Amino acid sequence: VTATGTTAQTVVTGSGAISIADSTTGGSVVVDATALGATNTLTLSGSAAKTVNNLASTLIVNGGGTVTLFATGLGPQSVTAGTGNLSVTDTGSGNMSINANAMGAGKTLTLAGSANETVTNLGANIDAIGLTGSLNVTTKTNDLTVRTGTGGTTINAGAMTGTLTLQGASPATVTALGGNMNASGDTGTLTVTVTGAGNQSVTTGSGNISIADSSAGTLAVNAVALGSGSTLTLTGASPATVTNLKGTL
Repeated sequence: VTATGTTAQTVVTGSGAISIADSTTGGSVVVDATALGATNTLTLSGSAAKTVNNLASTLIVNGGGTVTLFATGLGPQSVTAGTGNLSVTDTGSGNMSINANAMGAGKTLTLAGSANETVTNLGANIDAIGLTGSLNVTTKTNDLTVRTGTGGTTINAGAMTGTLTLQGASPATVTALGGNMNASGDTGTLTVTVTGAGNQSVTTGSGNISIADSSAGTLAVNAVALGSGSTLTLTGASPATVTNLKGTL
């Protein structure tokens, strides 16, 4: 389907695979994917904004248009993101896998709903404040921000050479941190493993934080945000410097 309207248009899918392209200025498309089922693929392309309702299957996005998805699958689902902003609300009982490789730095992936989410190749920012399921993220190299939801969060930052900014109130685990981390806006309990090849820095949040350092350089920990009743725990053989400590070490 190629949509050319200059105002909002609606597409109700059938049960077979469908591709929808829309790059019309001022246009947008709302897709009702109820009939698509759990085995067929919806492919979206073009720069116009698109909203997909009742998707139980796979979504592939090509192009830079903003996409808003409401997923309802009973089994596993997958989304391949485009280059634009992406919002995924998943209230289904299956897990959701999102490949964010095409999303550039400065774009935002918004996550909400109760399903467990796995995001790979992340170079964009994540806002998961509305997510109650778990969040598992693997990052790319550049600076980015992750705002956690109320479920547990695990971030594999082994590829990162920039700064991971962490915000939220739920417990989070950061593994293989290759760059720096700024958690000054975070209030949850944090567990961090530092593995970089050079000097690294971690700015704590206000909650308890445990840092295991197996990096090749010196770790600088700025504990200015750490609450007076919170604890900073350091393990590992690499040198570490802690500044602005008000809590317990």
